Amino acid sequence: MDRIKQFFDDKLVPRQVPVDGTHEIHLAAAALLMEIARADSQIDAQEEAAVIMSLRRAFDLNDDALEETAKLAITATDEAEDFYQFTSLVNEHYRAGEKQALVEDLWRVAWADGAVDKYEAHFIRRISGLIHVPHSQFIQAKQRARPQ
Repeated sequence: MDRIKQFFDDKLVPRQVPVDGTHEIHLAAAALLMEIARADSQIDAQEEAAVIMSLRRAFDLNDDALEETAKLAITATDEAEDFYQFTSLVNEHYRAGEKQALVEDLWRVAWADGAVDKYEAHFIRRISGLIHVPHSQFIQAKQRARPQ
């Protein structure tokens, strides 16, 4: 969590504005979404757009903040030893419905390029377990996110 706070202290949050934890929560969600986008070893334009749309739906951020958060998320996941620093923030700050919405957004990002890769599906299942989303809600989120 210290690394996440440092990202925002250095890159996004002006020095005179105190960090209240909100930025770290945004970055944690963005990091999980971005990791899905690159689970198949590439981030294509549709997946990146799906990440931005998910962040826009979930948080009240302007376009510049959305783009910066997405960029910081890539760096954060590159430097992370594991996903505990992200999932622990989600567990601390998200209610059950918000966690289910995040899992649904993870599926939307995975579906963005037209197909869900086995690594994407595995990662979503793993994150869903780490943030304590029941399997029935995991399946519901997958079905809602599937393109028609």
